[in-house]
Amino acid sequence: MESSQKHKKIGIIVGLEREKKLVPKCSNIFVEKGYGKKAYNASKKVLKKKVEVLISFGLAKSIDREIKNSNIVIPTKVFNEKGEIFNTSKYYNKILKKKINQKIWNKNLLSVSKILEKNEHKHHKNIGIIDMESFFIHKAAYENKIACTTVRVIFDDTKLEIPSYILDSLDRDGEVKPFHLIKKIISNPFRIQKLLILAINYHKSKLTLKKVLKTINA
Repeated sequence: MESSQKHKKIGIIVGLEREKKLVPKCSNIFVEKGYGKKAYNASKKVLKKKVEVLISFGLAKSIDREIKNSNIVIPTKVFNEKGEIFNTSKYYNKILKKKINQKIWNKNLLSVSKILEKNEHKHHKNIGIIDMESFFIHKAAYENKIACTTVRVIFDDTKLEIPSYILDSLDRDGEVKPFHLIKKIISNPFRIQKLLILAINYHKSKLTLKKVLKTINA
């Protein structure tokens, strides 16, 4: 954050353990992991630290052809599948965009209960990206009258979607079950090529996540 925000307490909520490990350890940054609906309780835990802003951070899926792998999105609005809505903080959005200092998309975000393999999610209300946590994070922040925003980096886009055999190999916390995935690959070795492409895309997204994190408390 800019100088006036530098020593304020910042809460960061991620969906996955591998995202949590990317967040630098700072005395004024409090980070918790919560996959899907669990992000709500993770947010409540961080809010007990009396943070002044809550940030939904991590990877997301693009359903907009123009938003590609490793692109950064700070949505204006966050929806759930019922059409309920939260606005992200204009104040913190402005600060983050200034600090990140590169192209940032502001298409709206839809939090879903399940990520689908194909691009089967509804396109409405200027929605460009999808995750499973942001709505619950904003809900917790709203209930506690705390500013909240979302910063997401695209992993899978419309040209390279995560195949169903990988989605089926995830546990309840969104982590890969290694033996289950290995069995899927053994049953069809041609899947290795797609996995390698996904690995490259993930590495690019991870590098962008690290760059963005460096700006949050700068």
